[in-house]
Amino acid sequence: MQIIVFYYSTYRFFHSIKDRSLIRLIFNRFTIGYAFLFYLGLQVHFDTEANFKVPQEWIENVKKNCGTDDLIAIDPETANFQKLFLSLGIIGIYLGVIIEQKFFESRHYPYFNETDFKTSVKRFIVCTVCGAVTQLPNVLISKKNPFWIVIIFKTFLPPALGSFYLFAFSKSVAIHFGLANTEKKYKYADEMYEAMYMKERWEGQDRTPISEEPSQDKNQN
Repeated sequence: MQIIVFYYSTYRFFHSIKDRSLIRLIFNRFTIGYAFLFYLGLQVHFDTEANFKVPQEWIENVKKNCGTDDLIAIDPETANFQKLFLSLGIIGIYLGVIIEQKFFESRHYPYFNETDFKTSVKRFIVCTVCGAVTQLPNVLISKKNPFWIVIIFKTFLPPALGSFYLFAFSKSVAIHFGLANTEKKYKYADEMYEAMYMKERWEGQDRTPISEEPSQDKNQN
């Protein structure tokens, strides 16, 4: 139900990114709210670390049963802290969407994935190989490194960089290698929403051709 409720608003925002300033996209009530919640998560972790000690019996049992000295596996609070940093992967998604929508022509090809099976398999392989470089930190950094090195380079960077590549560059890679459908484009501003609503009309529908959309200055007001 939540997806249905916010689907239209999400796509409206997605479509309007190219007309918004970078300052507004990076600093708004949603990004500030996310930063505040992440800050609260950090404070909860540091407070727990300062006032709670993992029982030695727990540590010995984990070492015995799991055969590991990895702090993340032994300490439940440290494991939770790692998961908190995993949530930062959404930053890669958000920045990737902004970069593509504002700077790359690939944004004009919403149906890029409507290809035959053979082309789709080729696209998957090529895009995966090209994006594999984003996962190098996870391969090159050992868990034996200092805690913060592991958290940043094995926990945060791989999903953030992978998501950034996926949403910013993967479509451009597919187009470059001729593995995308570049024949179908949006013809007017609200065409994407018509598809969601079974091509029904609704009050306020914008049928302005894409090439004649209002200027950036008008959209920012």
